[in-house]
Amino acid sequence: SVIPPLITRNEVSVFTSSEEFKLFPNPCSENVFIEFENADEVSITELSGKKLAVFNKPSEIVSVNMKDWPSGVYLANVRTPDGSFTKKFLKR
Repeated sequence: SVIPPLITRNEVSVFTSSEEFKLFPNPCSENVFIEFENADEVSITELSGKKLAVFNKPSEIVSVNMKDWPSGVYLANVRTPDGSFTKKFLKR
């Protein structure tokens, strides 16, 4: 699989109101990448709400190695000063 380049602090990402953060690839098989601006917390949860991974005050991109996680549907949550945003994704 192709690993996308990391975002440096010198690059500027523009997010629209309909795209509070980017999550790719979806579906994923090993790593999932979450790209955002100004997050206080990024977390991955099961549909039940159980948090499986939490990143406090992360940089602009988080990589989560899900290679050993069971296949299924997960939620990526990004909490910012403007609110909380969630996207559903599939791990194969």
